[in-house]
Amino acid sequence: MRLTISLKRIIAFVVLIVLLGIVYYPLFFWMLQRYIERNTYYSYALLVPFVAALLIASKVQGLKRMKRAYSYAGVLMIVAALAMRYADHAILHTSIVSGISIVIALIGVVYLFWGKTIGREVVAPLSILVFMVPIPKESLVPIVSYMQHLSIKCSIAVISFMRVPIVMTENTLYLSSGTIAIDSNWGGMRYLVTLIMVSVLVAYMHNESAMIRKAVLVMSAVPIVILANIVRLITIIMLSELFGVSVGTERVTIFSVGLMCWILALLIFLKIRNLVYREKNGNSANDVAN
Repeated sequence: MRLTISLKRIIAFVVLIVLLGIVYYPLFFWMLQRYIERNTYYSYALLVPFVAALLIASKVQGLKRMKRAYSYAGVLMIVAALAMRYADHAILHTSIVSGISIVIALIGVVYLFWGKTIGREVVAPLSILVFMVPIPKESLVPIVSYMQHLSIKCSIAVISFMRVPIVMTENTLYLSSGTIAIDSNWGGMRYLVTLIMVSVLVAYMHNESAMIRKAVLVMSAVPIVILANIVRLITIIMLSELFGVSVGTERVTIFSVGLMCWILALLIFLKIRNLVYREKNGNSANDVAN
């Protein structure tokens, strides 16, 4: 009898996953195109499922001890997700709503087949999948423009202070060694999106900490990325001035400098993380001593 019930559960699970796959297939294809397109901000996205899987794997031993049961709350989540998908496809045309609905549908599947107890434990890891959902490009234009403008202005100020001749027009930088075209990559948006995801993961791992500490940690990603991006632009411009624009704007150079500045941003973030949680750890130690 147990085998029959288990077989029915497996068949129902497979059928539901196949049906959801059919419903969301066009969206999956669109998301993949956004991940691999030129100058994408979402090159990290294909790693997100592995991060979510690792977070769930870290809970496996505890999940095994939990009671498994059907929860019809999962049905409501799946229905709500499908309604969001339909509304987005027929009315809103944003794709981001459909992307979020995928995450809700997956959480609903867990609730339906494994119950509320297990469902509550995996909500946070599965919610990380939201970072796979590309934001519509038109929504990012004001943010990208602001970050690009701020980073370039600060970079030019520093370079001018170093008495290096540089002039900027609308989309071009003029150096004594040549000209550099300014594009959307100068805003550092891909670094911001990636570091925000990392900050959310780190904040999640400190699940016992106060929400204000988590908020400070996540918000720190913005000034860190702006600073690291300014360093990146200064480095690229100075390499172009010293060794020629062809060297400074070479793909290998851009990648190497970007990687260096990403490591710099990560190191600064980890330092801030230590500062944010140092006070808490110190208070805990004092409480134990008292």
